[in-house]
Amino acid sequence: MTSGIDTSDWQEFRTPRYSFRFPRSYVLQPDRSVDSAVDEWSTADGRTLTSDYGFYNGPFRPGLRRLDFVECQFGGNREPQIVTFRTGEGVGAGLYWVVPGGRTNDAMGGVSPLALWVGAESPRAEHLSELLAIVRSVRLQQ
Repeated sequence: MTSGIDTSDWQEFRTPRYSFRFPRSYVLQPDRSVDSAVDEWSTADGRTLTSDYGFYNGPFRPGLRRLDFVECQFGGNREPQIVTFRTGEGVGAGLYWVVPGGRTNDAMGGVSPLALWVGAESPRAEHLSELLAIVRSVRLQQ
């Protein structure tokens, strides 16, 4: 159990670089990524889950308002930042993690850090505990 949420029957998404768990009600959507590893899942009641591994990803898209910082650890590149936020009438939770030692050349000729964003959103505030349990399940592969 995580935060009072029973996660024992959740599915796991695993890549060579990271993994996380989420309820089986989330269905993988068709791939729409351009220059990074982006995956998206959704449920019939409007919850969404996205993961973005690469550069040019960031924890917030325009229009989101921070609700509060649930956990915010600034331990260099080794610790994730976990936040909650409002999405209009709904809520979301996200994890932003700069990959330790990960760098890549960006399109502007510079060097950008590799990072992982996992975000979960719902139109209903009562789903916030589930969303936080999802982002807290994220693990970087060693």
